[in-house]
Amino acid sequence: MISLMAFLLISQQKQATHSEMPLALQHLYATSDLYKDMKVIYLADRCYGSAGLICFFDYLGYYYCVRGKSYFYKSQISQMKSNNEYITININDKWLKRFSFSPEAIEYRRKNSELKIRVVKRNYIYYDELEMRQVQEMTYFTNLPKEEFEKRKMEALYSKRLDIEVAYKTLKTQLELERNVSTNV
Repeated sequence: MISLMAFLLISQQKQATHSEMPLALQHLYATSDLYKDMKVIYLADRCYGSAGLICFFDYLGYYYCVRGKSYFYKSQISQMKSNNEYITININDKWLKRFSFSPEAIEYRRKNSELKIRVVKRNYIYYDELEMRQVQEMTYFTNLPKEEFEKRKMEALYSKRLDIEVAYKTLKTQLELERNVSTNV
């Protein structure tokens, strides 16, 4: 059993024109010493499923659970025979050109070009505003081991990310957190 003893929420605000990926990388670099020799699970939404970022998580020794976009690793995912298995991506020079943000990830993948990602798929069923039943396939990319995080446990863990996001939105909009604690950088 793995104990999730603490969550650490760190936030940095930038203008809407600023891309989220550089902010995520700044955060990862800034906190890497803080998390040294600790078990870390990085929970992220769909923008963060890139091979470059996943390789950086591998370099740092972090676990990750990212909600995937439908077109990420499409050819490998189409060959899956179940809704919970590993895919392998061979990171060649063409892939490495996309890793411009992290020299560490580039070097790490040059030494080990095989990227192994656990892909978990599930159907999310909900009713829209017209009370029509909708089914949306959700795809998650993770390196959480199957033995410790079976499919349902992994899905429950990822749902905590949404809980944090909703709570932060409440702080931001209803309590006007940014107005009270931020500075114009």
